[in-house]
Amino acid sequence: MTKAVRLLALLCLGLWMLQTATGQTYKCDGRLVMSANTTAAMRTFTVDFGPFFTIGYLPVSTHFGEDFNAIGFNPGDNFLYGVRKNTNSVVQLRSDGSFAVVGTVPIVSELAAYAGDCSPDGRYLCHDNGLNQLLVFSVLENFALEERIDLFWSPASGNSDPFTTRLDDFAIDPNDPTTAYAVQGRGNFDPDLLPLSTGGFLLAINIDLDDPNVGMVTPIGPVGLGMTRVGSLFFNANGVLYGYGSQASGNSALDNRLIRINLQTGAANSVATGPSALASDGCSCPYSLSIFYSAEPLVATCTDDEVTYFLNIINRSFLPLTDVVLTDTIPEGMRFEEIGGEFVGTI
Repeated sequence: MTKAVRLLALLCLGLWMLQTATGQTYKCDGRLVMSANTTAAMRTFTVDFGPFFTIGYLPVSTHFGEDFNAIGFNPGDNFLYGVRKNTNSVVQLRSDGSFAVVGTVPIVSELAAYAGDCSPDGRYLCHDNGLNQLLVFSVLENFALEERIDLFWSPASGNSDPFTTRLDDFAIDPNDPTTAYAVQGRGNFDPDLLPLSTGGFLLAINIDLDDPNVGMVTPIGPVGLGMTRVGSLFFNANGVLYGYGSQASGNSALDNRLIRINLQTGAANSVATGPSALASDGCSCPYSLSIFYSAEPLVATCTDDEVTYFLNIINRSFLPLTDVVLTDTIPEGMRFEEIGGEFVGTI
């Protein structure tokens, strides 16, 4: 007699394996990547969460004599992309401290971009504070400005004036890439931080190009903690939003506070302090492919026992997995009795 086997396949949202990193690329491993700008250089760190609530800032690269902003991690090639200060150039940043200009933006002589990120499909987005628009670029092959998105306040926000507030950073939600999150700065006298009614709020930005409401900005709630600026926003591999910024105001304000932000309420918890920076910027590659097997029960000792195998594929790329072949070895004498579960695709 043979033992019967029941195989249950489950598919969860998740991602494909990104290309292998080389010496010049950054690692797409879900860790937070933060740049700290000083007068001499821009230094890039990874934020590592260790045991017993310890936080480490491990240096990765240094760009001497350069200043870049609006940085995003591109999962299409594992490089960082950003804007070179005082230019209209979009650049590719490499882990060895070098960079390359991938294109210039002819619609402006100088980009006033502080906030940026890359989409799961490899586009680079930045917010230009002079144009008050989100600019969408193709950067992986031929450089091109593909879209210019006008931002406007949600009618439910109570803000009726045009959207002109400065964005210091934004991060695209890895669980919903049609939404980006930003934090409005706080200030009574800086016109770039108005309106006062939503100062210090977490903002949700609709970046769905197929939605007629693309560009709509919806305030969620105050971040609190006395944060006057959140120069860095980044998601970890679990879809948790973190920020890095300052609790001080004025020209002497330094970014040195790591916070965790609730996407539903905007409220933040203080996590740790870190390297002080005149300005910071953050990004991450919160995309991964994970495959898990498990079996119930773990031990089968009798004939005609049934064993259920669970297969979980966690794909957070929002790209299709095609021509995937999973191979496993089943002990001789076992047979498949049933295949089922919530699976989108073809088995």
